[in-house]
Amino acid sequence: MRAIAIKQSPIFFICHREDISQYTFLERMTSKMAAIILNERSAALSVTKVYQERLKKSAELVAKKELVSLSTAIDSAAIKGLTNVSFKLSTAVTKLTDNYHDIAIQIIEEDIRAAGYDAMRVLDKDNVVTGYEVSWAEAEEGGEGSGESEGSEEEDPAIQSPEDLIEAIASKDEVELTLSNDLTLAAPVAIAAGKKATIHLDNVITNDAQVAFQVNGGELVIDGEGEVIGAGRAIIAQNGGKVTINGGTYTSTSAGQTIGAIGADTEVIINDATVNSQEAAVMAFDGGTLTLNGGDYNTNDNFVVGTNGTSGRGGNTINIKNAVLKGNIQTNGYEACGVYIANNDTVNIEDSEIIAENGCGILMRAGNVIVKNTKITTTGTAGGWIGDKKKVMSNSGIIYDEASNYPGKEGMSLVCGPDVTFDCSGETVEILSNEETPNVTIVA
Repeated sequence: MRAIAIKQSPIFFICHREDISQYTFLERMTSKMAAIILNERSAALSVTKVYQERLKKSAELVAKKELVSLSTAIDSAAIKGLTNVSFKLSTAVTKLTDNYHDIAIQIIEEDIRAAGYDAMRVLDKDNVVTGYEVSWAEAEEGGEGSGESEGSEEEDPAIQSPEDLIEAIASKDEVELTLSNDLTLAAPVAIAAGKKATIHLDNVITNDAQVAFQVNGGELVIDGEGEVIGAGRAIIAQNGGKVTINGGTYTSTSAGQTIGAIGADTEVIINDATVNSQEAAVMAFDGGTLTLNGGDYNTNDNFVVGTNGTSGRGGNTINIKNAVLKGNIQTNGYEACGVYIANNDTVNIEDSEIIAENGCGILMRAGNVIVKNTKITTTGTAGGWIGDKKKVMSNSGIIYDEASNYPGKEGMSLVCGPDVTFDCSGETVEILSNEETPNVTIVA
């Protein structure tokens, strides 16, 4: 359990709840009365925007007798000066559906804050909040009950729920956050332009339906040995967004890249992380930049790192150093691939290892590729399709496929340094070109 971030307040009564506790749920408690409660509470707490946003969907919820009784109990404890108090949530509250349960928790915690308490959530085995252990908020230098030192900024809260995470990022232009338990997201966490979020992650963040983090012009930094799992994607950066990953594990559980950089001025930097994917661990589109500094990148199907061959989606930059890429294949008729370059992209690979089980190490159909001090291993002899081209490829270490005539092939080039080693079931470097002098340099 971790203490939620609460500022002490001299306000103990939000409204005279004894006047409303006589009403029973729905039968005598009207939406108008619920609105009165919310409006009085918002005026007292100076959080009008928060409560006005909840007003429509929580009018019915706030009328529940259990919540009114709990609010009264919190106020009663505070006015008596009680400390080290436990408040247990009723079964009716803990068994609410996800959306209404979250609203209930928000309302209860506003009451705890208003009463001047610090609190620790009590969680069951499924991380559902079942109650609170509360004590007085400690005043520090800078004013009685302020909870802040003079001249200092308020510390960002520890994150205990998806709502905490979303609200913390929305609350400031720049936040530094620590998770206190695993989170399951119902929607992507968005990082908009002008926002920067640093997350210290030693837990697991899961989104069972879609992208976990959508960095739309903002900046996201994640460090720690935790894990981010997205059913669709773990992290997508776009519109000039920037992502820096330091350690940890990132996984997608369905088709599509685990981490993607989309658009000019969009950048993803991955330092010593593990990235797992059903297919395409990391991809760049539309002028995005990927930098892989160390780490392990693994796919069950298709290629490990790559770009898109559609006209206009190139111009990407990929830098790979000290990394291990391992590709596998599951789909009949296809083969694995370590690095797939399908457009007018620039790719630099150095001090790395590429392993393709039943596939090829690097397939380039366009772009400019430089490989240095890298070991490329391929297995298998059957061959198969790679990407969207219905053309059987071999199990060579590097395939220079100009003959497929992909968009962006003009000016394509390959430079393979003398310190590149091969352990391949096919050729080391295979050239498929309609040109008399393909732009391939192999330094002996």
